Amino acid sequence: MATTGESEGVERKRVVLITGCSAGGIGDALAQAFHRTGKTRVFATARTMSKMAHFDGRGIETLQLDVESDDSIRNCVKELGAATGGVLDVLINNSGVGYNMPLADVDMKTAQSVFNLNVFAVLAVTNAFLPLLLKSAASSRDPVIVNQASISAATPVPFIGIYGASKAALAHLTDTMRLEMSCFGINVVNLMTGMVATNFGHNVRGAEPEQGVSLPADSIFGPARAIVERCLAGGQFVDSATPVDQYAEEIVAILQNKQRDPPARIWKGTSAFLVWFLRRFTPFTFPDREMRKMGSLDEVTRLVKGVKAG
Repeated sequence: MATTGESEGVERKRVVLITGCSAGGIGDALAQAFHRTGKTRVFATARTMSKMAHFDGRGIETLQLDVESDDSIRNCVKELGAATGGVLDVLINNSGVGYNMPLADVDMKTAQSVFNLNVFAVLAVTNAFLPLLLKSAASSRDPVIVNQASISAATPVPFIGIYGASKAALAHLTDTMRLEMSCFGINVVNLMTGMVATNFGHNVRGAEPEQGVSLPADSIFGPARAIVERCLAGGQFVDSATPVDQYAEEIVAILQNKQRDPPARIWKGTSAFLVWFLRRFTPFTFPDREMRKMGSLDEVTRLVKGVKAG
């Protein structure tokens, strides 16, 4: 672990810990954006330390944390507590994994592993660090827990149903956590993140390097394989995705605003505002029509039914 000292007499910087900070991802960008404010002491974490080598010498401290390992979580809590006097002001649960596959073709063990990482690991990490957050609250440091959800939690997106369901579960868990933690002076925030330009595609379960995700040979979507696999690859979003540094700066600016408590939900990233608007102001069936277009479902329907075009 790298260490950064603070001069006596200087007001203590807010302590920020972020999970899932491997190079090129949202956690990486958030760590750097928080550090650039000059008002935070940032602890970046990842399961594999070598994936955070780019932080060396940049004033961002690193800790090993596998959010699916109880031992790793306990060790990280112990190390952070020793480094900060037992205090944590901002916990950002950013670790997560994708899974792109039609529901009819999902592997159940893979689906369960997605929920384990995207939902249950978040709760395990939060509960483990809670004593440090409570100490911050006792010192009137306005601690906050931030959970990385997704706009897919708010609208059904074809072919990523397991991922979306896991994020919907996390969003609900986070809203409940917000109510419960308000009793102790801890704010809780849902990040309803849209499309952001990162290497998240490397964290998609079932994807093969350089090949992406393929449908099973016996998939009922086989006649529309080319279209569905294009959707599974997510290539249609690449050009429109929000730059990750821009996204991170916007999130940090909101979380660092001392003039107001952080909002319950932050909608940022490409299509985030659109999903918020559609869910708030349009009939339930209208977003469905938009999602059908996104998944090219009319063309998929034609192909799987063997209907000739024109």
